[in-house]
Amino acid sequence: AGLRDLDKTVFLTTHYMEEAQALAERVAILAHGEIVAQGTPGEIGGRDRAAARIVFSLPAGVAASELPVEVTGDAGGPLTVGTDDPVPILHKLTGWALERGVELEELEVRRPSLEDVYIALTAEAGADRDRAGAAGPDQAAAAGPAGGVEGAGGDAPADREASG
Repeated sequence: AGLRDLDKTVFLTTHYMEEAQALAERVAILAHGEIVAQGTPGEIGGRDRAAARIVFSLPAGVAASELPVEVTGDAGGPLTVGTDDPVPILHKLTGWALERGVELEELEVRRPSLEDVYIALTAEAGADRDRAGAAGPDQAAAAGPAGGVEGAGGDAPADREASG
């Protein structure tokens, strides 16, 4: 029987987000001694609702202004399209590229990784802590050490209660 079947929980503390994503069913992100987010690795920090980024490069001689969609980025470097629905954008881009025989080099669709979310949440918590510290030394002294991820590997009753 597995740990979940035995109603057991494994408590893992790590700074390696890939490890947390692979091993944990639930994750809590700590910043300065406070839990700033918790949930499954796929949904924590709004990852499941975050906009996708389509990233690619164009070959020399092809201008971004020729593309059928609006992009950001520098000429000769990676170009990015942010979207909540990447499939229609990919369809437009790849159809355009196929019609013209243009390679969309290094084409990727990315959603924020757990690492991206961790960095954003701990930075935000640090900024909040700095603002609180400006209000008085007692508040700043109450904060603990920075950053960490704790993952629960099981689905024990304590896990279910903590999630709400």
